[in-house]
Amino acid sequence: MAFLTERRRKAIQIEDGTYVKPQKRILQMTDGQIYGSFSGLIFGVLSWLYLMCINAKDWTTMWLVLAGGILIFWISTKICLHTRQHYYRVAMGMCAAVGLVNLIVINLRWNKWIEYFIQTGRNLKYTHVSLSQLNFIVEIM
Repeated sequence: MAFLTERRRKAIQIEDGTYVKPQKRILQMTDGQIYGSFSGLIFGVLSWLYLMCINAKDWTTMWLVLAGGILIFWISTKICLHTRQHYYRVAMGMCAAVGLVNLIVINLRWNKWIEYFIQTGRNLKYTHVSLSQLNFIVEIM
C-alpha cells in the first residue's frame, strides 16, 4: 500500500511540476555513533548466548562467543570508519556474521546445554525446544 501511495504521490508531483528528484547523500555519523550502533547490535544479539553459557557453566564457549563478538565488532568498525558511505552494507554483513555465530554455537552446544539443565534439575522453560525449532527461530530473525 505504501509503495502504491508513494508512486501516486510522485505522479501527481510530476504533473504539477513540483517533483524534486531525491539526491543520494552520504550518511553523516560520528565515530561514537558507529561504535555505539555496532556494539549494541553485536553484543545485544549475542547476550542470550552468554547467559546460556553462564547458566550451563560452559566457560570455554562463553569466552569464544565473546571473542567472536569482539572480532566482528573490530572488523566492522574498522571497515565502516574507512568507508562511511557503505555503512548499511557493512551493517548487513555484520548482522549476517552475528547470525552465523548464533547458528554455529546453537548447533554445536544446544544439546549439551539442555542435557546439563536436565541433569542438574534446572528444568527451564526452553529445555523442551528442539534444535530444529531453535534453528528456525534464529533464521527468521
